[in-house]
Amino acid sequence: MKHIKIDKLGDYPLNKKNIKKFINESDDDVKPIVKKIIKNTKYINFNEFMKELYKSVNYLLKYLKKNKKQVFYVYKTKEFENKSNGWIYKYLQYMMNFLEPNIKIHLIDNSFIKIMNDDFIILTDDCIYTGNQMRNNVRDINKNIKKKVKIFIVCPFLTSQSIDLLNYWMNTSENINNNELIISKHKNIDKYLIDKFLNFEERSLLASYYGNLNLEVIINDDDDIYYTTFNGNYLLYFNHKLADYLSTISLFYMGVVPNKYNKKIFEKRVESGFKGQLKFQVIPLISNCLYNETNINVNKPVCPPPPYKNQS
Repeated sequence: MKHIKIDKLGDYPLNKKNIKKFINESDDDVKPIVKKIIKNTKYINFNEFMKELYKSVNYLLKYLKKNKKQVFYVYKTKEFENKSNGWIYKYLQYMMNFLEPNIKIHLIDNSFIKIMNDDFIILTDDCIYTGNQMRNNVRDINKNIKKKVKIFIVCPFLTSQSIDLLNYWMNTSENINNNELIISKHKNIDKYLIDKFLNFEERSLLASYYGNLNLEVIINDDDDIYYTTFNGNYLLYFNHKLADYLSTISLFYMGVVPNKYNKKIFEKRVESGFKGQLKFQVIPLISNCLYNETNINVNKPVCPPPPYKNQS
């Protein structure tokens, strides 16, 4: 690992000083819930992340050797260079060049001209929560290629939900080429699921303070309903990214305090069609992070800052 070039990223643990302020400013009925969330939140720093990624890449290497493969292909997904997929690919390159420089890596788009039967196509990501996006990538491969291939996912953090979804899809009639799916060695993050710490009533109470959360764009009614139950969110974040509102409780970690004042601001913004400049009370729970008090985007949290976004 010491020979591998890595990004120099900042450290973003929970802010102990702000935690006390955040709890004090929260409404009394929700304070026990706030404390539970903070106590059970997992922060994954860069060293921990890289150790898990190294295990994933090493697993791929052993699999390639076992199958006597000297070449593999990485599928270039949409907006690859400015998303986590492309960022992980960069480290995949570094690690493979260090571990086994004789194995060749080729980046391919959805033309798949060079692909032959039994070739390995690699999909990369940093963390897979629901599995929906990765399933769509697998679908694209199946749709655009007429060969039987091995699809290998290199991702250091996954949920059981995502694995189940991917395996389920591989067993449907859509997998017309009978492609094989291999998932790299990874760390399962199921134990950070919010449902394990808060019951339905507690999640509903917390969600009642964060009505119509996506302040920039309301996607559709289904997303609003899904989010207001806080069902399926995970209490973790990385030093390279705070996930969007479908995967974690973004506004909470950004520091929007669950209290009557902010609840009223949400109501007024809904009434004005989200065009107002009403300020929220924001006490960031993540160290070294500041957030706009009037325009908080839960689709693309800006802090911790994703390093791959700086490439654009």
